[in-house]
Amino acid sequence: MIVLSGGSNDRLIPVDLFEDTVRELTNVVRDRAPDVPLVVLSTFYPPRAETLPPEFAAMNSVLADNAARVGATYIDVSNLFFGRPDAIGPDGTHPNDVGQALIADYLTPRLPDPLPRR
Repeated sequence: MIVLSGGSNDRLIPVDLFEDTVRELTNVVRDRAPDVPLVVLSTFYPPRAETLPPEFAAMNSVLADNAARVGATYIDVSNLFFGRPDAIGPDGTHPNDVGQALIADYLTPRLPDPLPRR
């Protein structure tokens, strides 16, 4: 299984460049590993707000569209940390141990079979 994840730093580049990069990356992954299950995760957003900022929503749309285009599983984790400041480390951005467990608990039942497609 291959997992690609959006990142909050991606918001620093123009969305058209992000879209081109995601398209190229998903194409390369599919070309080189066509039978391996592919999972695309949305960007995580720390619990600073109860709504997703527009730039994150735009990135997640690009990720979801490209996942669908190549037959990947898309999992939206963008609001996983809303209301969960206990899951974020002291830098205010990255998950701590509680956050990592939250991610694992959320993803595990949503992941496809990890064996290659035949």
